[in-house]
Amino acid sequence: MRCTVCHATDLLEQQRLTREGWDRELAKMIGWGAAIAPARVDEIGAYLAGRYARPAPWLRLGADASAGSALMMTRCTVCHATDLIAAQRLNADGWRRELAKMIGWGAVLSASEQDAVLDYLQSDASGR
Repeated sequence: MRCTVCHATDLLEQQRLTREGWDRELAKMIGWGAAIAPARVDEIGAYLAGRYARPAPWLRLGADASAGSALMMTRCTVCHATDLIAAQRLNADGWRRELAKMIGWGAVLSASEQDAVLDYLQSDASGR
C-alpha cells in the first residue's frame, strides 16, 4: 500500500475514519504529494475504510457509573463528540499525553479527576 511508504501501520490503525474521512485523508495526502494514481484512489479508500474504520466497542461513554465515565461525559464532550473520543486507538501512554495536551489547552480536571479519566480510558482500552 502506498501509505506505508511514509507511515507505519499503527498510525493507520489509530485513525478509525469513516469512508468519507478516509477519502478526505487521501485527498489531503495527494495534495501533499502522495504518489497515488487517480484510478486507485477509490480502491485505496475502500480498503482503508474496510480495514481501519472499525468502531471502538471498548469505549461506551456513559455506559457505566464510574467517575471516569461521568467525567468523560461532562468534561470531554463539552468540546468533543463521543465518536471522536471513541475513534482514538491510544495505549495508556497515548491517553496520558492526550489528556495532558487537552489540559494544556484549557480542559479543567483536577489531579484526581485526571486519574479517574485515565483509569477509565486505560481499563477500557486494555479490553480491546
